[in-house]
Amino acid sequence: MKNSNMKKKFLFFLGSTSFLSIAGATLIACQKQDDGAIKKDLESKIDVLTFFPKSVDETAQWTVSRLLSEYRTAKSSDSNLTFDAFVKSKLGSKLGSDYELTFKEKGADKIEYTIYKKSNKAVSSTKVLEDTKIGQSDAQKVNAWLDRVKSLVANSSDLKGKKPSEVIEIKTSDVKFKETKDAQDVEFDVPTNWGTVITKSSASDAANDAKGTLKVSVQFSSGDFQKSKDLNLTGLKTSNNEQGGNNSGANGSKPMTPPNKGNGSDSMENPMTPPNKGNGSDSMENPMTPPPSNNEQGGNNLGSKENNPSKPKGNHPQGNGQMDNQGNDQMGNTNPQGNGQMDNQGNDQMGNTNPQGNGQMDNQGNDQMGNTNPQGNGQMDNQGNDQMGNTNPQGNGQMDNQGNDQMGNTNPQGNGQMDNQGNDQMGNTNPQGNGQMDNQGNDQMGNTNPQGNGQMDNQGNDQMGNTNPQGNGQMDNQGNDQMGNTNPQGNGQMDNQGNDQMGNTNPQGNGQMDNQGNDQMGNTNPQGNGQMDNQGNDQMGNTNPQGNGQMDNQGNDQMGNTNPQGNGQMDNQGNDQMGNTNPQGNGQMDNQGNDQMGNTNPQGNGQMDNQGNDQMGNTNPQGNGQMDNQGNDQMGNTNPQGNGQMDNQGNDQMGNTNPQGNGQMDNQGNDQMGNTNPQGNGQMDNQGNDQMGNTNPQGNGQMDNQGNDQMGNTNPQGNGQMDNQGNDQMGNTNPQGNGQMDNQGNDQMGNTNPQGNGQMDNQGNDQMGNTNPQGNGQMDNQGNDQMGNTNPQGNGQMDNQGNDQMGNTNPQGNGQMDNQGNDQMGNTNPQGNGQMDNH
Repeated sequence: MKNSNMKKKFLFFLGSTSFLSIAGATLIACQKQDDGAIKKDLESKIDVLTFFPKSVDETAQWTVSRLLSEYRTAKSSDSNLTFDAFVKSKLGSKLGSDYELTFKEKGADKIEYTIYKKSNKAVSSTKVLEDTKIGQSDAQKVNAWLDRVKSLVANSSDLKGKKPSEVIEIKTSDVKFKETKDAQDVEFDVPTNWGTVITKSSASDAANDAKGTLKVSVQFSSGDFQKSKDLNLTGLKTSNNEQGGNNSGANGSKPMTPPNKGNGSDSMENPMTPPNKGNGSDSMENPMTPPPSNNEQGGNNLGSKENNPSKPKGNHPQGNGQMDNQGNDQMGNTNPQGNGQMDNQGNDQMGNTNPQGNGQMDNQGNDQMGNTNPQGNGQMDNQGNDQMGNTNPQGNGQMDNQGNDQMGNTNPQGNGQMDNQGNDQMGNTNPQGNGQMDNQGNDQMGNTNPQGNGQMDNQGNDQMGNTNPQGNGQMDNQGNDQMGNTNPQGNGQMDNQGNDQMGNTNPQGNGQMDNQGNDQMGNTNPQGNGQMDNQGNDQMGNTNPQGNGQMDNQGNDQMGNTNPQGNGQMDNQGNDQMGNTNPQGNGQMDNQGNDQMGNTNPQGNGQMDNQGNDQMGNTNPQGNGQMDNQGNDQMGNTNPQGNGQMDNQGNDQMGNTNPQGNGQMDNQGNDQMGNTNPQGNGQMDNQGNDQMGNTNPQGNGQMDNQGNDQMGNTNPQGNGQMDNQGNDQMGNTNPQGNGQMDNQGNDQMGNTNPQGNGQMDNQGNDQMGNTNPQGNGQMDNQGNDQMGNTNPQGNGQMDNQGNDQMGNTNPQGNGQMDNQGNDQMGNTNPQGNGQMDNH
């Protein structure tokens, strides 16, 4: 009975068509000493609202009365409705346990009810009840309850320490009813279906502030009974910042003295008289006067033994990852802000109104600057746990196939898109790290394997200056890694046409394109945005045979330069962008397979020639790194699978037959581990579901617009794909990136040409603020940048109309779209952001 959260409700179960059973409930026929146990059993079972039962019999009487009242209302619209049928529809037809309550109609609005114990059929009580309204005794209880409201509201957390003008809302949930029964205080929640309304008076705020008083109106309604009362609340702060006395019947902060001391009771029949010291009563006619001194706190007006205000309830734990398109979290919270991906106004989950967020916020609305709430940064795991080592075994960013976190929890998985072994970023014993790792999964933390970060250069050198002609990310032409391993597979994610990660010439466009080079927007010209087609045409139908980032087959760039050389990807004659005439290329080889070093063997490095011959004279029609269309590797394996990016069936290079891949998932989103739920790792499936079975149409993987990684780092850089200044995740400041080089061929080691990182925009402008309005990464269809140029675009990868995330009127959304290209706002146009639909 001391459990303040206990709902005073009763649930009736029909045992047959003629009587109603109460599960586990005994009503009054038992001995008096059993009354407490019977009542306690009732309280855990009954679902029909009761009104402060004093005994089991009173509970039964109230319940029957309520049923009759509701039956009368229902019968007004259905004259043929019987009480028995109404009770069945109201309470169901489940059989009770040992105690039964049966009903028998005795005429209109008259019910005979009998309570007995089934085991011995001992009749406990048989009464005839004629009652269609709340009786006078109940009305008296309502009056008593309204007086309780007065004292409890006055001391609620909504009023304490506030001036009247500062009171905006008085929460009904803060109001409790307390009654003393058998020398015990029992606390009841105010039921929402009682129709209790507490409203602030329309009196002048200035006048109220001057006096420190506030008038509220309380209205109670239940069935045919209604009552309202105005309450004058005193003791609030005044306009002079003085805390007034509250409406207690005693001096100072002392509790109210018992009625036998002459201060009166709190019952309706004998309202409390004013105290002897002149501090006033809690009646409307004689509001309490201020306390004797400015610094003295007046007493409170609780007539019960406990006067502690109810504490506000804690925040619900928000859920994980990216929120649904209403911004609701996984726990059913209704605040229209989510976690991970922000709403269209950029508001966080905490109701902040500034239309900004930092990166992608955590599920508590904390920023990336290390504020004290124990949450992480970026997108949270599917259990809503943060990055700070909280006990659920989840981490940050995109989880591995097993959903384990980054904090070294026992499953060998980690953050971002992990290596083939799924180890985490925290230096756990498997030598793996961050971003997309080498074939051995060595990390970024300087572990002894001579590998570096992100994607290596086309000579296989890492970022640390190691000279071993093998790289990390993209493998050498034998598929060997930097450690001499002989596994004929490469790392990185290759395209369907065998283009490598160095800006090769696959006829694809934005995101990962289809085999015909069509983009994801249903455009039919073989061009994309970001990565150009073989002729250098962009996605907008421009005819200049040059591209930026990735060069065309003649080595012309996007700026109209005529030198038949390119950087990163070479032309068909193997000429580079610097005017070298040696018919060999670097990175991707020419059609004769000649490299840039003058080797004449008709094989290439990195990407193989059309016959799949390697640079070493091997004749097997397969390549390494990127596989041929049959998925055969360089070692003669015939399994139609590749590594990195999987074939259309999602088979891997190791001969696994389940339609799943690693890194980028297949069209069904199945992973490489044989999991069958439509979610993937790294890049999400067409439905935006993650690997953990979450159903919200959002994905993970692509970084935020500030280049913040998933570890909460605040420098505008990411790992894998670099930021628009070309800075890596280790704090290097030279304006070059890692992985794919800029159009001038500058590396990450501080060369002076003002180019940026990754793939350039459609106009070939660099990332250093040159005058063309373009930005970073992959641009929108209009080529506008992220720097606030006049076109309404925003952040990251834009929608197909170039609208930004700040609520501009074009109907597009944010994050990863569904497979129909609809945005998260319910718009129906077939465009989206992130990974597009199949059309």
